[in-house]
Amino acid sequence: MAHTATLGRSGARRSHAALTVLVACALAGMVAGAARSEDLGRGASDPCAVLDAAATPTPQALTACRLARETAWGADDPRLIALYDRIAERLRGSQKDAAIATPYRRRAYELSTRLHGESDPQTALAALDYARSWILSGRCEPHDPRVGALIDRARAGFSALPDDAPERVRRLEQTAFAYADALRYGEAAETFASAGDGLSSADWAQIGAWRERAGEAEGAEAAYLMALERAPDRRAADRPLRALKRIYFAEGALGKAQALEARTFGSPD
Repeated sequence: MAHTATLGRSGARRSHAALTVLVACALAGMVAGAARSEDLGRGASDPCAVLDAAATPTPQALTACRLARETAWGADDPRLIALYDRIAERLRGSQKDAAIATPYRRRAYELSTRLHGESDPQTALAALDYARSWILSGRCEPHDPRVGALIDRARAGFSALPDDAPERVRRLEQTAFAYADALRYGEAAETFASAGDGLSSADWAQIGAWRERAGEAEGAEAAYLMALERAPDRRAADRPLRALKRIYFAEGALGKAQALEARTFGSPD
């Protein structure tokens, strides 16, 4: 009888030990699984490792990367904005690549809007990237009002930045070129001119060119004169001077063109 009891206790201890081992293994597996979900980039099986590859990833590989991160992080995780942008950056180049990248730009814009609001600078940048990618993809006409609305939102967001914000001029310049890509040259000129007092001679010459394309002769003349005033040397002055001479010749104001050249270089060519 005692022997039977001893065997019973021994079996119970073995069962308890086996159960302890099983629980420990299960917990270890759960921890390892969580670690893999949190940082898939550390493993060779990480589907997003293709983002660091030298060759351009296939659309299927990029989709696998996106789905893996969305599953691990959740659909509204703010880290996904950077992921979508990174995927889109890997697709820069041809029109075909832009067509694949555009949905990722849209995802970044929509998620930023949900998380940060329409007026946030991060959302403004996402809207701008989405618009530019959409135009480059050839999937819409440059003057499509949907594209214009995205650029308008970007301009509103960047214009709200403090005047001394380091990125303000750069972001408004990018927005201006997006307007030009959308064939909205008047808005391109207005946006760039609103960037602040730090614009260079080349910047004002570009504004003048957009004013010309928008049919705004007076605005173009004023911008080119500003470019001429800020030109650091004769080479920099050449572009706005030639543009002004073209405008004056078109108006039949030959004397005005010659006088301007004399003031700038001392005497006409």
